[in-house]
Amino acid sequence: MNNTFDFGRFSKVFAYDIHKSVQNYGISFIVLAILPLLTPVLYGMLSLFFNFDWQVPGLIARCVIFILAVACVSLTFAPGVYGKITDKRYGSEYLMIPASSFEKFLSMTLITAVIVPLVFTIAYGLVDLLAIGVSLAEGTPLLKFFVQNWVIAEDGAAVQMGWIITLGLMLNTLVILLGSIYFKKFKIGKTILASFAVSTVLSFIMVPLFNMIIGNPDMLTIVAEDVEEWIFSHADKIELYLNAFIDVTYLVQYSVILVLTYIRVRTLKH
Repeated sequence: MNNTFDFGRFSKVFAYDIHKSVQNYGISFIVLAILPLLTPVLYGMLSLFFNFDWQVPGLIARCVIFILAVACVSLTFAPGVYGKITDKRYGSEYLMIPASSFEKFLSMTLITAVIVPLVFTIAYGLVDLLAIGVSLAEGTPLLKFFVQNWVIAEDGAAVQMGWIITLGLMLNTLVILLGSIYFKKFKIGKTILASFAVSTVLSFIMVPLFNMIIGNPDMLTIVAEDVEEWIFSHADKIELYLNAFIDVTYLVQYSVILVLTYIRVRTLKH
């Protein structure tokens, strides 16, 4: 039997995680998913108070509400479901699950970064469609809007904006997951502070390099000319290189976060 990965063991820990997700976060998930039916009432009351006219949310307002709902899910799902792993009683139960560290790691990352955001987006989009159908909202359905604007093209370069946003969302949920299974208390706050600290350190590392280039007019001119020459000489492939650069940037970040998460799951003890 493979001690690293066995589909039978993985299916059991995956089912366990799904059950705990529904048990610990099901109500919150449903409330956030039906916001398209709840927020029009508040929106209408505010519009009635300020404009003396009952109005329903349009596309922009619905997009803002959806972004806030997704942010809420990203920030609260992992602490609500996997944050208890650091608790001695629940954590001991989790450690007793007959599965390898890799299987537990794979299950929690798939559920947190892929399944929950995907299911929530579809559920929210369907409820949004229902809200439009019963005249509680107006404008293009969110799911249709997202599909139509998946790729943004400008000056011959098509940037897969939908893919960029999706990768960014998944990365943020994984960062929160890492903080949830690492910190014992104040998980969201400490994770945000830790992320800010890492960004600050990286900024301090990069600032001297930028200052060296900007502070030297000759070097700045040389770099600008080289960049301009490279862009013109690769104009036919600029779209490929731009998207590849974005993908590589995310790949590096994902690798760091996933490795740290796996190490934490493997070394978790009570």
